[in-house]
Amino acid sequence: MDFITILLIFGGMLVGFSIGANDAGNCMGTSVGAGVIDYKKALYIVAILAFIGAFLQGGNTISTMGKGLVDPNSLSDIAVASVLLGAGLLVILFSLFGMPVSATMAVLGAVAGVSVLLHAHVFWGNVSKIFFLGFMTPIIAAIISFIIYKFYLALKINERFLWMEKVLGLLVIVSGGFLAYSLGANNVGNSMGLIMQKGIFGPAVVGIIGGLTISIGAVVLGKNVMTTIGRDIIQLSVITSFTSQLGAAITMYGLTLLAIPTSSTFAIIGAIFGSGLVKGMYTIELKVIKEILVGWITSPLLGAIFAVVLFKILTFILT
Repeated sequence: MDFITILLIFGGMLVGFSIGANDAGNCMGTSVGAGVIDYKKALYIVAILAFIGAFLQGGNTISTMGKGLVDPNSLSDIAVASVLLGAGLLVILFSLFGMPVSATMAVLGAVAGVSVLLHAHVFWGNVSKIFFLGFMTPIIAAIISFIIYKFYLALKINERFLWMEKVLGLLVIVSGGFLAYSLGANNVGNSMGLIMQKGIFGPAVVGIIGGLTISIGAVVLGKNVMTTIGRDIIQLSVITSFTSQLGAAITMYGLTLLAIPTSSTFAIIGAIFGSGLVKGMYTIELKVIKEILVGWITSPLLGAIFAVVLFKILTFILT
């Protein structure tokens, strides 16, 4: 195995690690913020279920990111390594500052930046579709969480459903686990799709490697973003946590079944916003939402810049 191949694999693993570091908070941050579970337990639940999701159902988005973005013959190994390393480093940087951001958008931006530089054959229709559905994700999640919250309130009036109050804490953890599973199934394509495209490993192996690196990132560096999600956006109750996580999970899982990679950050922020609307706009810290939106908008551009700069450096060193 030559050095460039090792660099490719490391780049994919770095993206996986960055996804775990940034997105673990999306899965269980609201559970922690509502006081249902502590950080340590939440991070381990995310790590386990994200790995299972990546291994069992990661194939859809792995195929999309591996074959649906760019002609495999258009990008060299150095170019692909630059894409993965650039996106991974960018997302880790955001994670260190506790800022939730989209790994999907960072990877897409990195692919677009290097592809334009090299005049590669990009499937712009697929890229546009992923961008569009990515930015529709928070809207869809907001609507779903809003409906779930309203439905819960309607059931709560009926005495036959009083048992829900007693098991709500458990439902919060289950919904967070479902979101973690959906994260693994959906986002492993971001880290391993381009690796599989190069024929280095088969689907089962990339699923395992991607799942493991997401899990490690969640455990090692997941607390920072979890704090932002759990404490800084809205004062979370148990029911708000449940409806937000379930709304985000349904959105993520639905797009996974359609083989569309998306952002759990987009999903959970949208879902929290939707749940917050039920209680009133005054409950939402709009300043924090605006800061997160800046990260969302800039991540594709920064991903492109990081990848292009790394490509120039690696090309100079290795050729």
